[in-house]
Amino acid sequence: MAFDSLADRKDIHLKLDKHVFMAMKASLFHYGLSMQEVFEEFARLFITENTDAVKMVKLLTLGKMNKAILDNGGVVKRRKRQPSKHGDYKQISELDHDTLYDLINEAECLEDKKVKDR
Repeated sequence: MAFDSLADRKDIHLKLDKHVFMAMKASLFHYGLSMQEVFEEFARLFITENTDAVKMVKLLTLGKMNKAILDNGGVVKRRKRQPSKHGDYKQISELDHDTLYDLINEAECLEDKKVKDR
């Protein structure tokens, strides 16, 4: 049955800037690749913790955090902590803690590199 072969796949929907979409589509055409192939390969690289893929995601995260800080006049807005089902506040997981530490460390290294390059 045709539906059985689709059971192992999950659709995603993305919104891209029109110019980014057209340029990417054209570039990938020259390589004989589809956007589907590129996004799927990136997802595989990321979930297997490929160094370059993880670094790219971390840099995107830093950019997003920096933009949020700048948009708020340099003030870091913190979300209100929600009580857990047990009435106490949710603690940051060890993974979140390590990721946050790595992001801060990487941001400091990038900032030091920018200063040296000047």
